[in-house]
Amino acid sequence: MIDVMLDLETLGTKPGSVILSIGAVVFDHDYLNAEFYVEINQASCHLSGLVTSQDTLEWWQKQSPESRAVFDRTSGTQGQGLDSALSSFTSWLHHTAPAKEICLWGNGSDFDNVLLKAAYDAVKLEFPTRFYNNRCFRTLKNLGLPVQEPQRRGVHHNALDDAIHQAIWAERILSNLRLSAGALAARKLSATPKVVAQETMQINFPPLVPVEDVTIAPVVKGDGN
Repeated sequence: MIDVMLDLETLGTKPGSVILSIGAVVFDHDYLNAEFYVEINQASCHLSGLVTSQDTLEWWQKQSPESRAVFDRTSGTQGQGLDSALSSFTSWLHHTAPAKEICLWGNGSDFDNVLLKAAYDAVKLEFPTRFYNNRCFRTLKNLGLPVQEPQRRGVHHNALDDAIHQAIWAERILSNLRLSAGALAARKLSATPKVVAQETMQINFPPLVPVEDVTIAPVVKGDGN
């Protein structure tokens, strides 16, 4: 499987929002590989039925000039058309690996991947990865593992710079998990079954509540309308 970190800059937080730019990078075992970046003309998004959020517009106005540059460029004549940009992204991904072998990471289970899928639907293009290979970086970084966030480089809210930052951070967490799994496997090989059971079963579950102590609310029936 190939891991790809995705980041979008958008004019909204819901599916169907205008996409300003797509950034992505392949990452694996402390290495960053192929990169992708494209800016998308806002007018082409509107023509395809994508919409803008006023709250997000106001948010962009509060960002630094460096961060806001992509908004300024794509509000004029710069940037690719939406269908052209998405086709380019598909070609780049499939040059990297077959669709079924790509794990696409977004920063939130309800954001990058979902908004990108909505854009593909808007221009009637097939999404380039399989839904069961969607991955959530926001969940990964909140697992509570002792992994420090890497030093930030590049421009905040530049889609490629954000994707690279997230990819480095994700790989640190995944490496930590691989090392932990390897250490546990090694202990299993050298320990007795009793010790293995003690190490792997040290999970503190909340106390069970007796069935008779649980209050079940009555079902409220509608009038059938």
